[in-house]
Amino acid sequence: MAEKTALDEAVERQYKGLSFDELNALYDDEKDHISTDYDEWFGDMDLAEVQKQERKETAEELERIFRDLLAFVFYLYVEGAYEYAEAMTEAQQQYLALLDKASQNGVNVSDYYRNIHVPYKVSEVVNTMLKHPENPWNFTIDRAMAIAENEANSMWNNADFQEALASGKTRKMWDAIIDGKTRDWHAEANGQTKPILEPFEVNGELLQHPMDDSYGATGGNINNCRCAAKYL
Repeated sequence: MAEKTALDEAVERQYKGLSFDELNALYDDEKDHISTDYDEWFGDMDLAEVQKQERKETAEELERIFRDLLAFVFYLYVEGAYEYAEAMTEAQQQYLALLDKASQNGVNVSDYYRNIHVPYKVSEVVNTMLKHPENPWNFTIDRAMAIAENEANSMWNNADFQEALASGKTRKMWDAIIDGKTRDWHAEANGQTKPILEPFEVNGELLQHPMDDSYGATGGNINNCRCAAKYL
């Protein structure tokens, strides 16, 4: 069991007697939210309506998985039970079950995504909570929604890339949304065209498709990215 620190004790006092629902009631004001309504988030993307709906439905499923994970870890943390392996394993299994369900419908992601991205993402979510427990937002449903909308887009971008490979596409083009929210280097990448197996070069990092982290792309290129790839 991890050893309790002075910070842990201070944070425990901060949350003492507070349930997960009560914590989230403190963040009920939408102006404090970081996540975006799914209809708005995916609606802005340069995708067919059916693709937007697919991403929205996936985000809703992922929100449930990550909401349950945050609630479980919050409960354990407040109770001083610093053993989170079970919670992480359960979330990872549920995420993989979602991918299995998608695969049964012909939607497939890469082995990297299943075997490396998923466990890394689950552990990153929990580790951020444990490194910054003094920030209540790290335990909120709003955070679960922010994670879900990003992960849904990440999953479908990966699946679209796999489908393009399987269908014999040979080239790809970075497709950015040009508006006030788009980071400058993604706007600059808009229209960048590559052979399908050659990664895009964006702000000094390599990505096979938007939101790809398999080459080590960092949050500056991935977090809250609304870009897509067009396959030619």
